[in-house]
Amino acid sequence: MTSRGALEGSISRFIGLSTDDKPGSLRGDTKLPVGSSFFETDTWRIARYDGTLWRYEAENPILAELQDIKVVLEAIRTRLPEPEPANPFS
Repeated sequence: MTSRGALEGSISRFIGLSTDDKPGSLRGDTKLPVGSSFFETDTWRIARYDGTLWRYEAENPILAELQDIKVVLEAIRTRLPEPEPANPFS
């Protein structure tokens, strides 16, 4: 096994909202492996644990662009009339 494989097998991955408490952030969990990640489903940001703090990765321009597209599509969707239900007897 390579050293990279050993590292990847020992980190933890978490998923939640940006408002969620990150693991170890309140209780000082020293067992949390350095390099563990937390993916925020509402912001699409990834935070990595450095052994002391959760630090955010540099913004990914592709994800930022997708987030912008998502905002535009939601704005368009709110302006469209609701579709009428299909008539099963027609």
